[in-house]
Amino acid sequence: MPALQADDGPVTSKGVILTGSGDKTVKIWSLADYTCVRTFEGHTNSVLKVYWLNMPEEQGKGKKPVQFASAGGDGLVKVWDANSGETECTLDNHEDRVWALAVHPEKNTIVSGSGDSTVSFWNDTSSETQAAASQAALQLVEQEQELQNHIRAGSYREAITLALQLNHPGRLLSLFTSVVTKSPPDHGSLSGVKAVDEVLGSLSDEQIFLLLLRLRDWNTNARTAPVAQKILWTLVRSYPASKFSHLSVRGAKGQKSLQEVLHALKAYTERHYKRVEELMDESYLVEYTLQEMDSLALTLPEDSDDILMNEAGENEDAIMVG
Repeated sequence: MPALQADDGPVTSKGVILTGSGDKTVKIWSLADYTCVRTFEGHTNSVLKVYWLNMPEEQGKGKKPVQFASAGGDGLVKVWDANSGETECTLDNHEDRVWALAVHPEKNTIVSGSGDSTVSFWNDTSSETQAAASQAALQLVEQEQELQNHIRAGSYREAITLALQLNHPGRLLSLFTSVVTKSPPDHGSLSGVKAVDEVLGSLSDEQIFLLLLRLRDWNTNARTAPVAQKILWTLVRSYPASKFSHLSVRGAKGQKSLQEVLHALKAYTERHYKRVEELMDESYLVEYTLQEMDSLALTLPEDSDDILMNEAGENEDAIMVG
């Protein structure tokens, strides 16, 4: 019997027993005093079968995790962590009650039999999945460091494509902001840097779509909209209009998403244009006011200041001091 960590301490001595019930729960009982150590809830129908799993020791920890499998009338097979009480995973491949459950003594392969006349074999891929996740995390760290190196070195093609691939909108925005605000800009450049123009003009359909997604988000904010508009202008000038309407986006949902992105870009661009027009109209009012003030100053006589001062003196009240 496996040793468990109960709420009041470790359950040792005579071990534990596992039971499944028609009340949809699984319970672990102590064989020392016959008390319930833990209750597991998750099935939506009667629990018909339970089975301990033979778990290997975790590397570097020197202890074996305690897990078991349960089969229910809801057609599901669940794998549980006996110490935490949480469901590790739910296996769903049956359409009727799962009556039979067996576990390979070494490989932990689970075999389940159901009333739908099917038998399912479930392989434990925990170690492979964990190794793949660790490898992916390591690769992500390496790519992020590579992205930082490209940004520092000014390798725009590698930096832009890698930022799109890693989905780093913040770093991509920072890069484009430095490009747009470059002073002085490269002569004849659309974005401000000719090298960036060349990169934006040679993107794949998928990269253009990812960039349009980022531009849509930046365009909704008045603070980042100028950068979005500049890069959008560069894209529009780098490709024919038919390119954007026929981007190769996977699936029908992809085409629908593309239309939504383009509509959002159009709506917020029109809003920004209207705001700029209003600011220009207000600037004309200020210019008109200044011109009128200048013309009024020219029509006043040179001694107008003295006349105004004298008139102000005549209108002053006399104050008697006793």
